[in-house]
Amino acid sequence: MTRTPRRKENPKYRATGELLGAYGLGDAALARLVRRENGLPAVTDGPYLETKEYIASFYLLDCESEERAQLIAADMPWADQEPTELWPILHEAKSDL
Repeated sequence: MTRTPRRKENPKYRATGELLGAYGLGDAALARLVRRENGLPAVTDGPYLETKEYIASFYLLDCESEERAQLIAADMPWADQEPTELWPILHEAKSDL
């Protein structure tokens, strides 16, 4: 089942200030791995996934509690058939890095 975010959830949770963004990711076959070699980018194909499943899209939420995030996850249109994963963000990177 494809779990594409539905448009009706976007305005609903943007209005509460909890939805910071909803993003769809490109096909894993188009992903690239970037390393630094001699101070320059070294780009290769990848990642090579050893799984049938990968993240295709995600919501970025700012909720007052884990319980609120769980309520939003349960409100997704697919929640009766498929689970929604909740991942905490550990920290925000400084923009001057």
